[in-house]
Amino acid sequence: MRPRSDVISVLRMLSKAGMKIMIVTARPDVYRADTEWWLRRQAIPYHTLRMRGQGDNRPDSALRAEQAADASVLFDDKPDNCARFAGRCVRV
Repeated sequence: MRPRSDVISVLRMLSKAGMKIMIVTARPDVYRADTEWWLRRQAIPYHTLRMRGQGDNRPDSALRAEQAADASVLFDDKPDNCARFAGRCVRV
């Protein structure tokens, strides 16, 4: 996965401003160490990393709805997720 420098810059600014950054992904939790390594390598600030639990086979849309329910703003690359979070989603 290629990092999006524009999105990373916004996340850094939000973090500096005191916003709590929550990363949500449909990737299985078994990849947590690899995902955390990648986030550190890209110097992406975050406070929480929510991943798909073991045995969770729900569609990505159902998982995202739960993972990001308490998010103020969602940055997502999938139009259907942004449609679900209308007014709170920035498509990247």
